[in-house]
Amino acid sequence: MWFTTCLLPVIGRKVNMAARLMMHYPGVITCDTETFQCCRLSAPFFKNLATKVMKGLRNVGIIRQFVGFAREEKHTAEPITHSEYPMLGLYLG
Repeated sequence: MWFTTCLLPVIGRKVNMAARLMMHYPGVITCDTETFQCCRLSAPFFKNLATKVMKGLRNVGIIRQFVGFAREEKHTAEPITHSEYPMLGLYLG
């Protein structure tokens, strides 16, 4: 029996956005609004950037640059809330 392996790349909106952000904002750590809201860090750790037109993306919202932590500064993120359905909060029923 012969088996063939196909490599099927998984490319979605977020992967496309990450690639575009890397191209349009080189050398800085950037994120969109959804990622910013999920990261559990407060706004002072980020700086709003000018939004650029990116191929294949519409309504990208606010793009933020992570500006980092001060060395002597202690930081704590908000606690993670756990879901009854740990796989991305997905219900498979």
